[in-house]
Amino acid sequence: MKKLKAINKATVKPLYAQVAENITQYIQDNSLKDGDPLPSQNELVSYFGVSEVTIRQALQRLKTEGIITRVQGKGTFVADSAIREQIAGVRSLEEKLAEQGINVHNRYVESMETIPADRIRRDLELSPGEQTFKIRRLKIVEDAVLALETRHFPREIASRFSFEDLKTIPFVSMLERHADTRVERIEFLTRADIALALEAEIMKIPLDSPLLVSFGVYYSSANRPVMAGRITYLANKIELGYQVHRKEAHPLNYITYI
Repeated sequence: MKKLKAINKATVKPLYAQVAENITQYIQDNSLKDGDPLPSQNELVSYFGVSEVTIRQALQRLKTEGIITRVQGKGTFVADSAIREQIAGVRSLEEKLAEQGINVHNRYVESMETIPADRIRRDLELSPGEQTFKIRRLKIVEDAVLALETRHFPREIASRFSFEDLKTIPFVSMLERHADTRVERIEFLTRADIALALEAEIMKIPLDSPLLVSFGVYYSSANRPVMAGRITYLANKIELGYQVHRKEAHPLNYITYI
Protein backbone atom coordinates (compact mmCIF):
# COMPACT_ATOMS: atom_id res chain seq x y z
CA MET A 1 0.00 0.00 0.00
CA LYS A 2 1.27 3.47 -0.89
CA LYS A 3 1.99 5.78 2.03
CA LEU A 4 0.68 9.26 2.72
CA LYS A 5 2.80 11.98 1.19
CA ALA A 6 4.56 14.49 3.44
CA ILE A 7 3.49 18.13 3.57
CA ASN A 8 5.66 21.18 2.93
CA LYS A 9 5.61 23.51 5.91
CA ALA A 10 7.69 26.12 4.06
CA THR A 11 4.95 27.07 1.56
CA VAL A 12 2.14 29.57 2.06
CA LYS A 13 -0.53 26.96 1.33
CA PRO A 14 -2.46 26.25 4.56
CA LEU A 15 -1.34 23.09 6.33
CA TYR A 16 -4.91 21.77 6.66
CA ALA A 17 -5.39 22.14 2.88
CA GLN A 18 -2.20 20.17 2.22
CA VAL A 19 -3.28 17.45 4.65
CA ALA A 20 -6.73 17.22 3.01
CA GLU A 21 -5.17 16.96 -0.46
CA ASN A 22 -2.73 14.26 0.67
CA ILE A 23 -5.46 12.16 2.28
CA THR A 24 -7.54 12.40 -0.92
CA GLN A 25 -4.51 11.37 -2.97
CA TYR A 26 -3.87 8.48 -0.55
CA ILE A 27 -7.43 7.22 -1.12
CA GLN A 28 -6.97 7.38 -4.90
CA ASP A 29 -3.45 5.91 -4.96
CA ASN A 30 -4.60 2.87 -2.96
CA SER A 31 -7.96 2.50 -4.74
CA LEU A 32 -9.76 2.53 -1.41
CA LYS A 33 -13.46 1.71 -1.51
CA ASP A 34 -16.56 2.81 0.38
CA GLY A 35 -16.20 2.08 4.08
CA ASP A 36 -12.44 1.37 4.00
CA PRO A 37 -10.75 2.64 7.18
CA LEU A 38 -8.37 5.60 7.17
CA PRO A 39 -5.62 6.53 9.65
CA SER A 40 -6.89 7.84 12.99
CA GLN A 41 -6.67 11.48 14.01
CA ASN A 42 -3.78 10.71 16.38
CA GLU A 43 -1.94 8.81 13.66
CA LEU A 44 -2.34 11.76 11.30
CA VAL A 45 -1.06 14.21 13.93
CA SER A 46 2.02 12.04 14.43
CA TYR A 47 2.63 11.42 10.72
CA PHE A 48 2.28 15.02 9.49
CA GLY A 49 3.77 16.62 12.61
CA VAL A 50 1.00 19.19 12.94
CA SER A 51 -1.52 20.10 15.64
CA GLU A 52 -4.80 18.34 16.35
CA VAL A 53 -6.58 21.53 15.28
CA THR A 54 -4.98 21.31 11.81
CA ILE A 55 -5.99 17.67 11.42
CA ARG A 56 -9.55 18.39 12.56
CA GLN A 57 -9.79 21.21 10.00
CA ALA A 58 -8.57 18.90 7.24
CA LEU A 59 -10.96 16.10 8.21
CA GLN A 60 -13.89 18.50 8.48
CA ARG A 61 -13.13 19.79 4.98
CA LEU A 62 -13.06 16.23 3.61
CA LYS A 63 -16.26 15.33 5.46
CA THR A 64 -18.04 18.41 4.08
CA GLU A 65 -16.93 17.46 0.57
CA GLY A 66 -18.31 13.95 0.98
CA ILE A 67 -14.92 12.24 0.67
CA ILE A 68 -14.77 10.77 4.17
CA THR A 69 -17.18 9.94 6.96
CA ARG A 70 -16.43 9.85 10.69
CA VAL A 71 -18.16 7.47 13.11
CA GLN A 72 -18.06 8.29 16.81
CA GLY A 73 -16.00 5.71 18.70
CA LYS A 74 -15.03 3.82 15.53
CA GLY A 75 -12.89 6.10 13.38
CA THR A 76 -12.63 7.66 9.91
CA PHE A 77 -13.68 5.88 6.72
CA VAL A 78 -13.99 6.46 2.99
CA ALA A 79 -17.45 7.92 2.39
CA ASP A 80 -20.24 6.21 0.49
CA SER A 81 -19.90 6.69 -3.27
CA ALA A 82 -23.46 8.06 -3.58
CA ILE A 83 -22.30 11.25 -1.90
CA ARG A 84 -19.32 11.65 -4.23
CA GLU A 85 -21.58 11.22 -7.24
CA GLN A 86 -23.55 14.27 -6.15
CA ILE A 87 -20.33 16.28 -5.82
CA ALA A 88 -19.23 15.16 -9.27
CA GLY A 89 -22.41 16.47 -10.90
CA VAL A 90 -20.69 19.53 -12.35
CA ARG A 91 -21.75 21.00 -15.67
CA SER A 92 -20.95 24.17 -17.57
CA LEU A 93 -23.36 27.08 -18.04
CA GLU A 94 -23.49 26.18 -21.72
CA GLU A 95 -24.67 22.63 -20.94
CA LYS A 96 -27.29 23.80 -18.44
CA LEU A 97 -28.84 26.30 -20.85
CA ALA A 98 -28.61 23.88 -23.78
CA GLU A 99 -31.18 21.76 -21.94
CA GLN A 100 -33.58 24.69 -22.34
CA GLY A 101 -32.82 24.89 -26.07
CA ILE A 102 -30.64 27.97 -25.62
CA ASN A 103 -27.33 28.09 -27.49
CA VAL A 104 -24.56 29.97 -25.68
CA HIS A 105 -21.22 30.67 -27.33
CA ASN A 106 -18.08 32.37 -26.08
CA ARG A 107 -16.59 35.52 -27.60
CA TYR A 108 -12.98 36.19 -26.66
CA VAL A 109 -12.19 39.62 -25.17
CA GLU A 110 -8.64 39.53 -23.80
CA SER A 111 -6.09 37.46 -21.89
CA MET A 112 -2.81 38.02 -20.09
CA GLU A 113 -0.38 36.66 -17.55
CA THR A 114 -0.80 38.71 -14.40
CA ILE A 115 -0.16 38.87 -10.68
CA PRO A 116 -3.68 38.33 -9.32
CA ALA A 117 -5.47 40.18 -6.56
CA ASP A 118 -5.10 38.71 -3.07
CA ARG A 119 -8.54 37.09 -3.20
CA ILE A 120 -7.70 35.12 -6.36
CA ARG A 121 -4.24 34.25 -5.03
CA ARG A 122 -5.78 32.81 -1.87
CA ASP A 123 -8.52 31.00 -3.81
CA LEU A 124 -5.91 29.32 -6.03
CA GLU A 125 -3.57 28.74 -3.07
CA LEU A 126 -0.67 30.48 -4.82
CA SER A 127 2.46 32.03 -3.37
CA PRO A 128 2.80 35.86 -3.23
CA GLY A 129 4.03 37.15 -6.58
CA GLU A 130 3.04 33.98 -8.45
CA GLN A 131 1.31 34.76 -11.76
CA THR A 132 -1.92 33.43 -13.20
CA PHE A 133 -3.27 33.23 -16.72
CA LYS A 134 -6.29 35.56 -16.78
CA ILE A 135 -8.88 35.48 -19.54
CA ARG A 136 -12.09 37.38 -20.25
CA ARG A 137 -14.87 36.14 -22.53
CA LEU A 138 -18.40 37.26 -23.28
CA LYS A 139 -21.26 34.77 -23.13
CA ILE A 140 -23.45 35.41 -26.17
CA VAL A 141 -27.03 34.28 -26.84
CA GLU A 142 -28.55 35.16 -30.24
CA ASP A 143 -25.93 37.92 -30.77
CA ALA A 144 -26.84 39.54 -27.43
CA VAL A 145 -24.59 39.67 -24.37
CA LEU A 146 -25.67 37.43 -21.50
CA ALA A 147 -22.62 37.68 -19.24
CA LEU A 148 -18.95 38.58 -18.90
CA GLU A 149 -16.69 35.75 -17.73
CA THR A 150 -13.35 36.52 -16.03
CA ARG A 151 -11.31 33.48 -14.97
CA HIS A 152 -7.83 32.85 -13.57
CA PHE A 153 -5.85 29.64 -14.03
CA PRO A 154 -2.56 28.63 -12.44
CA ARG A 155 -0.04 29.03 -15.27
CA GLU A 156 0.89 25.35 -15.25
CA ILE A 157 -2.74 24.37 -15.89
CA ALA A 158 -3.37 26.99 -18.58
CA SER A 159 -0.26 25.80 -20.44
CA ARG A 160 -1.86 22.39 -21.04
CA PHE A 161 -4.47 23.83 -23.39
CA SER A 162 -4.27 25.59 -26.73
CA PHE A 163 -5.09 29.25 -27.03
CA GLU A 164 -8.05 28.40 -29.28
CA ASP A 165 -9.47 26.12 -26.58
CA LEU A 166 -9.11 28.83 -23.95
CA LYS A 167 -10.85 31.31 -26.24
CA THR A 168 -13.94 29.27 -27.09
CA ILE A 169 -14.53 26.01 -25.18
CA PRO A 170 -16.57 25.92 -21.94
CA PHE A 171 -13.92 25.80 -19.23
CA VAL A 172 -15.49 22.96 -17.24
CA SER A 173 -15.57 20.81 -20.40
CA MET A 174 -11.99 21.80 -21.25
CA LEU A 175 -10.69 20.84 -17.82
CA GLU A 176 -12.25 17.37 -18.14
CA ARG A 177 -9.57 16.43 -20.68
CA HIS A 178 -7.11 15.67 -17.88
CA ALA A 179 -7.95 13.47 -14.91
CA ASP A 180 -6.11 15.73 -12.46
CA THR A 181 -7.91 18.90 -13.62
CA ARG A 182 -11.43 17.49 -13.93
CA VAL A 183 -13.74 19.63 -11.80
CA GLU A 184 -15.31 17.71 -8.92
CA ARG A 185 -16.45 20.57 -6.70
CA ILE A 186 -17.28 24.26 -7.04
CA GLU A 187 -17.64 26.82 -4.27
CA PHE A 188 -19.95 29.69 -5.28
CA LEU A 189 -20.68 33.11 -3.84
CA THR A 190 -23.36 35.17 -5.60
CA ARG A 191 -24.28 38.83 -5.02
CA ALA A 192 -26.06 41.72 -6.70
CA ASP A 193 -24.01 44.60 -8.12
CA ILE A 194 -24.08 47.42 -10.65
CA ALA A 195 -21.98 47.84 -13.77
CA LEU A 196 -18.80 49.86 -13.41
CA ALA A 197 -16.82 51.45 -16.23
CA LEU A 198 -14.87 48.39 -17.44
CA GLU A 199 -17.88 46.06 -17.39
CA ALA A 200 -20.11 48.65 -19.04
CA GLU A 201 -17.56 49.16 -21.82
CA ILE A 202 -17.02 45.47 -22.54
CA MET A 203 -20.66 44.45 -22.24
CA LYS A 204 -21.86 47.62 -24.03
CA ILE A 205 -24.41 48.48 -21.33
CA PRO A 206 -25.14 51.71 -19.41
CA LEU A 207 -23.21 52.48 -16.25
CA ASP A 208 -25.00 51.32 -13.09
CA SER A 209 -26.94 48.60 -14.96
CA PRO A 210 -28.05 45.88 -12.50
CA LEU A 211 -25.83 42.79 -12.50
CA LEU A 212 -25.71 39.41 -10.82
CA VAL A 213 -22.13 38.40 -10.00
CA SER A 214 -21.20 34.78 -9.22
CA PHE A 215 -17.72 34.08 -7.84
CA GLY A 216 -16.50 30.51 -8.18
CA VAL A 217 -13.52 28.40 -7.12
CA TYR A 218 -13.24 25.11 -9.04
CA TYR A 219 -11.54 22.11 -7.42
CA SER A 220 -10.20 18.83 -8.76
CA SER A 221 -10.78 15.48 -7.05
CA ALA A 222 -7.53 16.03 -5.13
CA ASN A 223 -8.95 19.29 -3.68
CA ARG A 224 -6.62 21.29 -5.87
CA PRO A 225 -8.05 24.61 -7.08
CA VAL A 226 -7.76 24.59 -10.88
CA MET A 227 -9.70 27.76 -11.76
CA ALA A 228 -11.13 30.78 -9.97
CA GLY A 229 -12.91 33.96 -10.96
CA ARG A 230 -16.32 35.31 -11.67
CA ILE A 231 -19.11 35.50 -14.18
CA THR A 232 -21.13 38.71 -14.34
CA TYR A 233 -24.68 38.29 -15.65
CA LEU A 234 -27.06 40.97 -16.85
CA ALA A 235 -29.62 40.81 -14.05
CA ASN A 236 -32.59 41.03 -16.41
CA LYS A 237 -31.41 38.05 -18.46
CA ILE A 238 -31.04 35.23 -15.98
CA GLU A 239 -32.30 33.69 -12.75
CA LEU A 240 -30.34 31.43 -10.41
CA GLY A 241 -32.52 28.94 -8.57
CA TYR A 242 -31.83 26.47 -5.79
CA GLN A 243 -33.53 23.28 -4.65
CA VAL A 244 -32.61 21.96 -1.21
CA HIS A 245 -33.81 18.53 -0.07
CA ARG A 246 -33.62 17.35 3.51
CA LYS A 247 -32.11 13.95 2.67
CA GLU A 248 -29.53 15.20 0.16
CA ALA A 249 -25.98 15.98 1.17
CA HIS A 250 -25.70 18.97 -1.17
CA PRO A 251 -28.18 21.48 -2.66
CA LEU A 252 -28.96 21.36 -6.36
CA ASN A 253 -28.93 24.53 -8.41
CA TYR A 254 -30.38 25.50 -11.75
CA ILE A 255 -30.11 28.41 -14.16
CA THR A 256 -33.00 29.88 -16.13
CA TYR A 257 -32.61 32.23 -19.07
CA ILE A 258 -35.29 34.90 -19.08
